[in-house]
Amino acid sequence: MRIILICLFLVCVCCFCGYVFGFKNTNIFFLKNKKITEKITENTVIDTPFFKRIACENIKNYYTKEVLALFANYKKTATNNPKTPLKIVCYGNSITNGFQIGTGQPVKNHYPIVLQQLLEKDGFEIDVTKQGYNGWRTDHALKNIQINVLDKKPQIVYLEFGINDAYSGFSLQLFEKNMLLLTKTLQNYQIIPIILTPTPITSKYKIQVEMYCEVLQKISTQHNISLINLQKYITQKAIQTQTHTQKLLPDNVHFADEFYAWIAEGIYEGIKK
Repeated sequence: MRIILICLFLVCVCCFCGYVFGFKNTNIFFLKNKKITEKITENTVIDTPFFKRIACENIKNYYTKEVLALFANYKKTATNNPKTPLKIVCYGNSITNGFQIGTGQPVKNHYPIVLQQLLEKDGFEIDVTKQGYNGWRTDHALKNIQINVLDKKPQIVYLEFGINDAYSGFSLQLFEKNMLLLTKTLQNYQIIPIILTPTPITSKYKIQVEMYCEVLQKISTQHNISLINLQKYITQKAIQTQTHTQKLLPDNVHFADEFYAWIAEGIYEGIKK
């Protein structure tokens, strides 16, 4: 009897090992109690490969009448065209700089240069300057605003900050305070600020960044400042084009080279209307 029990025990052990290791060796897995199996290849990504929703969907783009009128005057065909370019500074972090994964250097077609090309093609007299710096937060932007922005005497400044603030643990209150100071400083020099929401990320700081977008909407609404929702535009375009998140954001934050142009397209879309 004892020998029979030992044999049964050994059979059970063998079956269990075959169950555990057999599936591994045949590259088959089960998905959450569903009766679905899938053969895994080396290139299969088990995590969700695409955005499931449109981030910050309820935050609408908003261009003030002042901004739209200013752009209209700088059309080459405009009656009141001042015959000099509209000066724009794009002030931001590594996203504005066009950070290239692997080198840390700016990509060839970063968003400011693509924006310049789109506006010129549409008949605008325009001069776009890039002031983007890897790793910068809103406090860095405030500290260096004189030399990087004010001394250049632009008429419009696009502000793109937030991702590094989130990584540094800046509270919503501190982020709001710094962004307000940035916009007010520009306005004190008769420069028009335009706020860009942070672009989408897929790291653990994603929710904090999306909460910053709500802060930016509050600033835009309460102080009548133009706002472009890049979170919505980028995620919406990624969903529409079925662009894999790892292809779009290989390091979970920065774009692959060809996708920085999407930022310029999102900005331009509001102007051309």
